[in-house]
Amino acid sequence: MHRLLTLCFVLFSISLSAQYERGNWYLSGNSAIDAGNQSTVAGSDFLPPSASRTGLFLLDRLLVGGNVLNPAIFVRYYQSLKPQSRLSAFAELNLAGNFSSRWGGIINYQPAIGLEYQLSADVLLSAKLQATISGGAVIRQSLQFGVNTVIGRSGLAPGQNHLSKGSIFIDPNIGEITLGHYNPSSGQLGWLNYNLHFGGGIMLSDRVSLNGSLSASNYRSEFYYSNTPSLYKTTTIAADLGLRYFLTGKGKFRPYVGAGLNAQYQSRIVDYEDSGRVDEREEHLGLSPYLKLGTLFFLSDNVALDASLEYNFRDNTASRAAASQLGLGVGVKIFLGGKKER
Repeated sequence: MHRLLTLCFVLFSISLSAQYERGNWYLSGNSAIDAGNQSTVAGSDFLPPSASRTGLFLLDRLLVGGNVLNPAIFVRYYQSLKPQSRLSAFAELNLAGNFSSRWGGIINYQPAIGLEYQLSADVLLSAKLQATISGGAVIRQSLQFGVNTVIGRSGLAPGQNHLSKGSIFIDPNIGEITLGHYNPSSGQLGWLNYNLHFGGGIMLSDRVSLNGSLSASNYRSEFYYSNTPSLYKTTTIAADLGLRYFLTGKGKFRPYVGAGLNAQYQSRIVDYEDSGRVDEREEHLGLSPYLKLGTLFFLSDNVALDASLEYNFRDNTASRAAASQLGLGVGVKIFLGGKKER
């Protein structure tokens, strides 16, 4: 028994250190492109900000990569807090491009520190504190959370073991909390924002999955313009529930068709302390069915890329912050269990 415990401890220690070895791939988060204009508190950008990232360990503990759909690159270095520990610390520098119709192109510098915890052999939980520096000034601080995965340098696994009845899967993008301050020439702007997302599903059979998600965001800012303060608040709560049918039962590629229902509640409040201006109040609740075509591509038994084209049957004129009807999504699914195929 003693020898068996010793062997298990050694194997587990090797698996911990192997996560950050040269040649491993690192995947995190979700991304999406909307084929149309979006009116949000951040402005109107074709590529929305994303915490999604993909990287390669060029050296042991040295990770280099970038965001999947947004123009950004990062360098990260890991340090274990103690030998054979599941917990590691890291320091990171991210260079991000921000492009909008109003401001043009801006390069932001984003230093960060964080912690990462190994939940299983290839699944990692992370928390990161990041500052954004633009024009020589710190304009934003954010606390970001994520579920990440590491693909070994030995190559892609068969990836056929967890798309089966009873398998549970999750979306790795959890969200962030952001605190910012900006001093334009015409006044001052300070804001507090959080975006939280929980999504996943379960395989009802070897070909059918039940998928769902719940998201919440809140944006609060105080703006001083020409010595006249105003308060802006917006809240969005969104949920969706749907089914997917997988057209094939074997292989790394698993194409699917899907359908479901989206629900979204939005509240917008603007309070002007100037007695000559009328405060603004706006609320909207929308329900819209959707159709989806996509495919999973398994990188390993537990990790799959998820690419899809989605059409929402919503009225774009129904809300000031209506999203586009057609969307292209690229994300990651992490499978946590279920019976294995034989």
